[in-house]
Amino acid sequence: MKDRRVLLVEDEAITADITAEVLRCCSFDDIVQAENGVEALSLMQESGPEIELIVTDLRMPKMDGVEFLRHLSEIDRTIPVILLSGTDRALLESAELLAQTRCLNVLGALEKPIRKHDLLAMLEKDQGTKDHNGACEGPRELTVEDLRYAIAGNDICLYYQPKILVSDQRLQSVEGLARWHHAELGIISPVDFISLAERSGMIDELTEHLCRHALDDLTGWRSAGLNFTVALNFSVESLHDLLLPERLGEMVRLAGLQPSDFILEVTESGIVENLADCLEVLMRLRMQGFALSIDDFGTGHSSMQQLQRFPFTELKVDRAFVGGAAKMESARAIFESNVALARKLGLKVVAEGVETQDDWGVVQELNCDLAQGYLFSKPVKADKISALAIQSL
Repeated sequence: MKDRRVLLVEDEAITADITAEVLRCCSFDDIVQAENGVEALSLMQESGPEIELIVTDLRMPKMDGVEFLRHLSEIDRTIPVILLSGTDRALLESAELLAQTRCLNVLGALEKPIRKHDLLAMLEKDQGTKDHNGACEGPRELTVEDLRYAIAGNDICLYYQPKILVSDQRLQSVEGLARWHHAELGIISPVDFISLAERSGMIDELTEHLCRHALDDLTGWRSAGLNFTVALNFSVESLHDLLLPERLGEMVRLAGLQPSDFILEVTESGIVENLADCLEVLMRLRMQGFALSIDDFGTGHSSMQQLQRFPFTELKVDRAFVGGAAKMESARAIFESNVALARKLGLKVVAEGVETQDDWGVVQELNCDLAQGYLFSKPVKADKISALAIQSL
């Protein structure tokens, strides 16, 4: 078994020794140390085993960690990075945001001296992200013909992730997440094909295809005596279709179901480009009885305005604020304010990205309505949901 190589960039001898020892306890046997960013960049250019992790301090002479991140983003954005600092937490949070903005693979930020269980939790989270939601990244050269063939051949289906009642941990809803089963490439992430569908004008066809999958699956669950709702993500491009409310309502009724059986999730950052059409479509869907959820709340530029304009019934707090709330004061403050705002507006609150017991503790403390994340289940095929629902009863 080959040694796992890590580059540790830290100039303080005492804390560097502590950090190195913790890394060795986490199976990083080959530790290359640098006292500053200049030395780190030089070491990266040398031949040798591939670096699997970079752990860098922020305060260093010659080239500090912040400048080092900029240069790193110019040469390799794939290596996982963990930030360290003995300074205040707010600086660490800003550094983490900077690293993400530079498209680095930042796992998170730790205060010195680091502890083994904190590092292990961060590394485990990275491993889960590599196969996030059960999908892998597909090729960028997918074509419209590929997509058309996949829809016709029923190669694109839905996986489902449970949404758990915080009060008693029962399964109350599931979110449908699109997956493309490619004969040669395996499972392709929606990151790669949703944008293709939008650009090619096939998003309505894809949406209808996925809706039919959801209707079939929900009909089967209801026949088995299971009573929960299904949430589906809708592209903003679909909300420009003024015939969507009638078409979707008719599909639901023909399946013997009710609009109230469904929650339509819309990402808040995109619904302002064609305000009039989006507003009309969402209002008419709501009047038919569909529940409307504002997804990834807090990540757009006009979150409050969206809540005022659109008839949402549910607010999903973005994973960026849920996952960091147990340790980052700023994330917790935003999380708390989102919950308070939703309460005043009469909206249900869903906490996304609940991955650890610490996350779960904050979600319970803030009295959210629902929670969703890997702590409960990764997205699974429809035939696995029945067992999860029965277990939660």
